[in-house]
Amino acid sequence: MKPVPRTLPEFVRVEQGRRVALIHPDFVPQVSSAMLDGQGVWPTGVQGRGQLLSVATPRGEVLIREYLRGGLVAPFLRNAYVLDNRPLKELQVHRQAWHAGVPTVLPIGAMWERSGIFYWGAYATLRADGKDLL
Repeated sequence: MKPVPRTLPEFVRVEQGRRVALIHPDFVPQVSSAMLDGQGVWPTGVQGRGQLLSVATPRGEVLIREYLRGGLVAPFLRNAYVLDNRPLKELQVHRQAWHAGVPTVLPIGAMWERSGIFYWGAYATLRADGKDLL
């Protein structure tokens, strides 16, 4: 039996200078302020390649992850991607997975800034309850 696709409303485009964000309409005020200005965010204490930030919304906690490079290019391009809008691409793939019924957290938004050939940005999802596998 084929799963019924879940629907998502159209994301709202918010611009501030060179920064652009696409945000789920139910989360625009809090998440756009958090992603564009850093307002209302706090560190979660979870570390990986970078720090994971959190923002409270009426519909739940949203996690924001800044894109950071790894590997050999990390010392030179710490958080920049050359000619590649990584946040927008991830949002597009995440939305396709959501629509296809893949059990995943709700995609909340993506923010990016472009300067010349470089893009950098962040990605936001609704926090999911999970178990630490360690």
